[in-house]
Amino acid sequence: MVSISILGGDGEIGGNKILLEHKGTSIFLDFGMSFKTNSQYFCEFLNPRKCSGLGDLFEFGLLPDMNGIYREDYLAHMGRPAEERSLDAVFLSHAHADHAQ
Repeated sequence: MVSISILGGDGEIGGNKILLEHKGTSIFLDFGMSFKTNSQYFCEFLNPRKCSGLGDLFEFGLLPDMNGIYREDYLAHMGRPAEERSLDAVFLSHAHADHAQ
């Protein structure tokens, strides 16, 4: 049985993040930025702090805080331990920010 989880993009323009899981294989269909959520906190001159790594993006719900999908150096920068990979692939439908963050 295939499991489909909509982690972004439902009822909004952009932010498409769909996780497909089947028989131990996990694939993201797109991994986009939510324009609506992003614009609530940031603008052209105010962006997430680079020094916080992924922290600001997790805090404001711009990226899902999921185990096993982020780079180990980003996790280490945030004081998190390395995680075993839980994602097998990411399929990007096209190269726009609402589909590829």
